[in-house]
Amino acid sequence: MTFFGICTSIVALLLGCSETGQIPSIDTLAQAKFTEQAYVMEYKGTPVGTHITEGGVNEENQLVYTHEFTLTSMRNTTFTARQTLSFSASAPHLLDHAKIEKFASNRSSAYEARNIQRNELGLSAEGWDFLSSNLPHEYTLHHYLGIEKWLLGEEIALGDQLSLLTIKLDQQESVVVEWTAVHLTSSSVLIRSSQGIESEYDTSRSIPQLKISRHPSGLTLRYVDNLSQVDTPAISKLGRQATTVPVSGTLPRPTELSLLELSVTFAQGDPGPWRDLLTPSGTLLVDHTTTNESHDVARLYDDLPADGRSTSEEIRRLSMSITNGITSEDEKLNAMVKFIHDYVSYNKSDTPQSVTSTLRSKTGDCSDIADLLSALAEASGLQSRTVYGLAYDKSSKSFGIHAWNQVRLQDNRLRSVDPTWNQTYVDATHIEFPDAYAHEVLGSLAQMKFSVVRYEHIDPQI
Repeated sequence: MTFFGICTSIVALLLGCSETGQIPSIDTLAQAKFTEQAYVMEYKGTPVGTHITEGGVNEENQLVYTHEFTLTSMRNTTFTARQTLSFSASAPHLLDHAKIEKFASNRSSAYEARNIQRNELGLSAEGWDFLSSNLPHEYTLHHYLGIEKWLLGEEIALGDQLSLLTIKLDQQESVVVEWTAVHLTSSSVLIRSSQGIESEYDTSRSIPQLKISRHPSGLTLRYVDNLSQVDTPAISKLGRQATTVPVSGTLPRPTELSLLELSVTFAQGDPGPWRDLLTPSGTLLVDHTTTNESHDVARLYDDLPADGRSTSEEIRRLSMSITNGITSEDEKLNAMVKFIHDYVSYNKSDTPQSVTSTLRSKTGDCSDIADLLSALAEASGLQSRTVYGLAYDKSSKSFGIHAWNQVRLQDNRLRSVDPTWNQTYVDATHIEFPDAYAHEVLGSLAQMKFSVVRYEHIDPQI
C-alpha cells in the first residue's frame, strides 16, 4: 500500500460516521478539534515523518479542518499531503468542500490536487466525475467526528462495534469500516478496524484523545506534546540499517561494469516502490553506456546551492587547495574524489556526523564521505547531492545500502562518483533507490532477491 493510501486509512480515525444515536456535544467536539494536535509517524520504532491536525473558522464562516502529513523520501526531499475539509457552520454541518494536495520538497505549489465539491446533486469529485457515484450524498460534521461521538456515548463494552463511513480523499470514494473495541481500561479504549488498524484513545479527558495508531504496514502514528522535541533522522541515519539483498549468479570485475540487468523477486509478489524502476519485462536495468541516469533529476537541484556561500571557510580553503591550478570541472571533481578517498578512512557508524567532524576526524561512513564531497563540490561552484541506493559487495556477494554522489557540472552534465570506493565514474552495480518514502523502500529490501540476467564491462575483454 502506498503512503497516501496508508494516510487515508489512518485519517479514517477522524473521518467517520457513527451509527449510534445523536450526541449533544457535537459543537464542543468541533471546537476541541480546532486545537493543533501533533503526531510523529514512526516505522518500526524509527521516526520518519509528522502529522499535524488543526481547525478553525474561515471568512465564509465554515468550519475548516486540515490534516498535514510530511515524510522524507530516499532522496532527502520531503513529500507532503495536505487534506482540508470545510463544513457549513449551521446544522446539520454538511461537508461543502474537501481537497487533497501533494507537494514535493517545497509547499509553494502542489504537483497534484483533487477536489470534492457540494452541488445541487450532493458531493461531486471535480474532474473525476466517474467516481462521483462512489461519494455519499451527505457527509456532515457528525460523520467526521464519528469515533469521538462513539467514545462519548453510552459506556462501551468489550466487543462493541462501530460502523464507520469514511471518505477517502485520495481515491475520492467512500467506504464503510467496522471498528471493534478489543481492550478497555478505566482511562483508555483500544479499537481495531476490519483493515487491521489498531488505535488507542485516552478517555480520561473530557474529549477522547487519540494516543497511538498502528497500521499493519509497520507505520505508527503517535501523539506528542511537543513536535520540536522529536528527532526525525535524516536518510543518512536510516540508511545505516544493516539490510542486504542477496544475488544469485556471478559478477566478475563488478567495479568495471557499464551495464547490469537483474531479475527481481519480491517475496510478497508486490514490487511496491520499485515498480517505476522495472522494465516492461520486470527486470532492473542499469545502463551507463547510454546515460548515467535513467530519470529526470533536474528538480532535485533546484534548492541546492551552487555558489559556495553556505560552506565554511575551512571547506572553501580546502576545496581551493585541492583544485589549485585545475581549470577543467571534470578534473576538479576527479581530484576531490581522490583526495577524500586517500584522506578519509571508512568507518561504519550508526551516528551521522557533520562535514567538519568527518574532515577533522579523518573517518566516516559512506554517507559522511559523500556529504564531504558535496561540500567541497559546492565550494568549487558545483552542485552535488548524496545518492542513496544499493551497491554490490564482493565479499558478501550481495547488494547492501550505500551512499555516493551525483554532481551537476555547470554545463548541466550529470556525473555520478563514489569517493568511498575511489570511483570517478560509478559502475553499474550502483542502483539508486526509487523516489519513494524511506520506510517503504527500507521495508521492501528484506522482501527482495536479485538474479543476474546479463552484464557488460567497460572493456569487453574479460
